[in-house]
Amino acid sequence: MAQSISVYTPLAYVFVVVTALIIFSSVHRRRKIASLYSTEPIFNTNFARDNYFALKDLPKSPPEKILKAALLRWASEDVRKLLKLKTSKEILSTLHQRGSVGDNTWTKFLTQEKQVEVELNTIAQEANELKPEWANTLFQTAQEIALNQGLRKRLVETQKLKEDYQEQFDKVQKRTLEELTK
Repeated sequence: MAQSISVYTPLAYVFVVVTALIIFSSVHRRRKIASLYSTEPIFNTNFARDNYFALKDLPKSPPEKILKAALLRWASEDVRKLLKLKTSKEILSTLHQRGSVGDNTWTKFLTQEKQVEVELNTIAQEANELKPEWANTLFQTAQEIALNQGLRKRLVETQKLKEDYQEQFDKVQKRTLEELTK
């Protein structure tokens, strides 16, 4: 004759399975969050953000123009970062799909992208606190500043390359003339 199973046995089984899944889920989430915190950022420390909050936290409130300038500087830095991330995303995505770039690098990239987006939202909130509906104008101006700084940087680099090439050309020209006159 078959033994009868208590009604509590399936309930105990379900309880054990659910408890194991909850423990696994919480441990997995903690490890994932810890790994995200342990990843080093792609960009260096954001001094513009630190300066803005340092100015804002002063006991004597600085003039509004100074706060706006600091916020504009912070916004231009983050717009520059976002532009750099957007241009790199397609290439990095292709490399990740091919296996040339590891999951850690891809996760680091996505985390940095989310962080910049969160900072941009914070900037918009801060801008609207300073002056209502100022966020749109702020971001347009910040984008112009970021693009202008990039253009200036390229012009300086181009000038340095021109000088280096001119120096090399002069050396080659001098050697050639010396060899021809011998």
